[in-house]
Amino acid sequence: ISTLVNFKENIITGNKPKSERALRAAMKIGTSLAAAVERFATVGETIADENPDIQPEMYDACTEARMAGSSIANINNSLIDDNGVSVMGVDKSQLVRASRQLLSSVTRVLLLADRVVVKNILRAEDKIAYSLTKLENTSNFTEFVKIFTEFGAEMVALAHRSGERQHDLKSEKRRSQITVARCNLERMTMLLLTASKTLLRHPENSASKKCRDGVFHQIRLSLQLIAICVTDGVMPLEPSRYCMDIDPDAGPLDIGMQLTANVSIKQLMEMLEMVRMTSAIGPSTRERLIAALVSLCEMTQDFTESSFTLHHHREQILDFLEECRFEMNNLITPDQNGSLEDDQLQQDSLEVTVERLNRRLRDLQKQLQLVAMDQV
Repeated sequence: ISTLVNFKENIITGNKPKSERALRAAMKIGTSLAAAVERFATVGETIADENPDIQPEMYDACTEARMAGSSIANINNSLIDDNGVSVMGVDKSQLVRASRQLLSSVTRVLLLADRVVVKNILRAEDKIAYSLTKLENTSNFTEFVKIFTEFGAEMVALAHRSGERQHDLKSEKRRSQITVARCNLERMTMLLLTASKTLLRHPENSASKKCRDGVFHQIRLSLQLIAICVTDGVMPLEPSRYCMDIDPDAGPLDIGMQLTANVSIKQLMEMLEMVRMTSAIGPSTRERLIAALVSLCEMTQDFTESSFTLHHHREQILDFLEECRFEMNNLITPDQNGSLEDDQLQQDSLEVTVERLNRRLRDLQKQLQLVAMDQV
């Protein structure tokens, strides 16, 4: 797409490709892109056929991707004629609009496919949780061996799925958490076999029962932590899906839940980057942006309300927050007088506003870091 945009600019300025080979390569960009989108959409529809719960959304996203790919191919074919002469009437904004539509639809397909991956991991964990319940209630050694064999196969399947997901996680904290949980599951599986055999041989011994119950609890804690890591930012998760009796005095199981001002700024900047790429702010996006800014304001109260924060630092933080609110209001306020002719102007204005808000957030982040270092 970048090559195509640059090629379009060269055509507009009257700079023809340096060689016939470069011209032929440029002419094939749109067709190659449309073919790649077609293959991508075919894979997405295959995933939809296997997962009826996301089928309508996936089909819509794949259809939009195909339309955007075809639109880009048509625009590319309209740039120049067979003799390499520029064709007037093809506006760069058309190409940018089609590219953003393609990006938006492809992102939707990836998010839906990501949801399928997460659900498959949760299904694998559900099977393990069910087997754990059966192992916990059995008192026959032969039956225990049979159930434990199934349990082992389910653990292997979960290890493969969670291992693949671990490499896809963007957060280093999440990768560390899921690594710890997977290692703990591996150790506890061997301990479960030993502890259960001991209890089956000495059912009257209270110490052996406590030991086995402790192993079960550790396995469920690990399952819950893996579920928290893989569902983060993808779908909501019940806080006690696999482990009911989590000790609140031991601290939160999910250390990622401890939101800080730095994390709030990072999350808001990620949302702004998505807005910049898609050039669209729907009602749900507007609500998420407002909620993210409110959360950031709450997190900064730890600095502004602290007696250790110097007065001029407090004033600087409040000024940056006020500037962030002002830029956010400009970003989320819909233009009531917009028209198709002003579409390019609105897109440019959105990008400028996003850039200004990002700059204010970076300034706020530096100021908070400065205050934190002073207090240390």
